[in-house]
Amino acid sequence: MAPLPQLATVAPTIAAIYKHYEDREQWEGRTLSISTLADPCLRKLWYDFHWVSPGEVLTGQKIRLFATGNIEEDRFIEELRAIGCEVQDKDPATGRQITVTAVGGHVKGKLDAEVLGLPEAPKTIHVAEMKSHNDKSFRKLLKEGVAKAKPEHYGQFQMYMHLRHRDRAIYLAVNKNTDELYAERVNYDAEYCLRLIAKAERIVRADEPLMRLHEDPDSKAAFACGWCKHKPHCHEKAWPRVNCRTCL
Repeated sequence: MAPLPQLATVAPTIAAIYKHYEDREQWEGRTLSISTLADPCLRKLWYDFHWVSPGEVLTGQKIRLFATGNIEEDRFIEELRAIGCEVQDKDPATGRQITVTAVGGHVKGKLDAEVLGLPEAPKTIHVAEMKSHNDKSFRKLLKEGVAKAKPEHYGQFQMYMHLRHRDRAIYLAVNKNTDELYAERVNYDAEYCLRLIAKAERIVRADEPLMRLHEDPDSKAAFACGWCKHKPHCHEKAWPRVNCRTCL
């Protein structure tokens, strides 16, 4: 019997699985995503909308990670139905995810679901947002609540409530390390949503890059700049990618 080869850094089987994901079409969003609208850096969002930096080429491992998040959403939906809730996770008119738009269609998002029959409030339809967390992120969520621990998620479902004319949301989270679950019901905040809409309008209508969140990317407070893909353009005078949205 021939000896088995020594273990490679990435086994051929795993490499083939990753390639399976990478061979799928990777696309770039044409709209400003509602999921990013609560990001505090106006310039980052303006750069995103104008395709200033090269599009991110996702690895098979990262694409698979995103797919795992979708599996968790499906699992939550099955569990909600199992406890007697009515769950609308598809638009009856299209058979696809419920989609909402704002600012003339330049801002877009897709709901995980809407739920009726929650034990806490069985007669109220809730926008449902479902997320998976690592252990550190989950512990922070338990301690601080979603608005403080995950402001981008909070902004996401607030906008969904605003655009779907709902006044309640439920945030469902799972700890990927332990399978512990978390639920938090949140009221609609009209003033907060109107501020986000105004922010989106400003980003979409601006002809020039908006203000930076930090002027010094090397300062202690500017740690987020270190992994921002737009740092070369924002702080190092790199030329933007040539496309219709960066054309003068």
